[in-house]
Order: sequence, then structure tokens, then C-alpha cells
Amino acid sequence: MDQACDLSNAMPVELAHLLDVIAGHSHHDSLAWREADYADVFSHLLRSPLLITIEELDDPSWQEQTDASNANFGALESEIFSQSPNPKVMGLIKRFAKHEFQAGSEHLPKPVSLALYYLVICRALVGANQRITELSDQQLVSGIDWVLQQTWIIGRVRQAFKAAKAQLVMETETETS
Repeated sequence: MDQACDLSNAMPVELAHLLDVIAGHSHHDSLAWREADYADVFSHLLRSPLLITIEELDDPSWQEQTDASNANFGALESEIFSQSPNPKVMGLIKRFAKHEFQAGSEHLPKPVSLALYYLVICRALVGANQRITELSDQQLVSGIDWVLQQTWIIGRVRQAFKAAKAQLVMETETETS
């Protein structure tokens, strides 16, 4: 009698790899993202909890506010769309997004990580009046234009990009007058 293998305690990544091997796909093939998935992945990412270690913040005031080794800031979107986003937290999210993009992470499609990268730069600029990038205004506007061309960028995310672009264009026009 053939005994079945108990997979009830297997990790999802292991199951996915096993199913790919059975189906004859390579591990790399299973990591391909479809553009149709980007909206769902981005939405899920924004709803994900943001956990940052106190050491990452490198700010003694946070250590005074909590005894925990991690600061739970809530969902990513609540931090990004806060009335006054914390520039240090935005910088950490930006660093994460940049790493995911440059590493070609299997966890996030490159366009999603790039959109997150530009989103936190824009929110820090508009919401906190802080520049957390060395990109020039022209480079930033080009990046925002790319994001705005993505049909999966909707709602208040799209509005955040439009607000940042309007602010950058207005500042550029004021400087050249």
C-alpha cells in the first residue's frame, strides 16, 4: 500500500517548490509576476504591518517610549498616509523598497517595490516637508510620471503622486521665475 506523505506541517514555500518540481517548472519560473497581480500585491503590501527595530531608528526618543525591541507602527499605509509622516520611518521604508528593487527580490515584483520607493519619497516631501532622496527634482518627476502611467496605481496612492508632482513642478517654476 502506498503511504501518503503528510504535508500538513510543511512551509508554504516548500510546498510551492515541491509543486513546481512536480509540474516540471524551475524555481525561477515560479517567481514570475504578472502585471495583473501588481494591484493586489501592492494593496497587500500597504496593509501589511510595519515592524521596525528600535536600533534601526537610531533614535533614543523611541527607546524611551517603549521597552519592546520592536516598535509596531501599524499598517504600512497608516504610516505612509499619516498627517505628518515620520521622515526616519519613511527613510527606512525607502531603503527596504530600494533593496527589494535592486536585489530583484522574489517577494515583490520590481514595479511594486519601485512604486513603494517613490511613494514614501513623495509622502515625506508633501506630508513632512522633508526630502529623503538625493534624486533631483527632474529625476523625481520622471519617476512619478512612470508610476502614474501604471494602471494599478489607484485611489489615494495616485493622489499622493499627483500632489507631489504638483508641488515639485510649482517649486521648480518658482525657482526659475
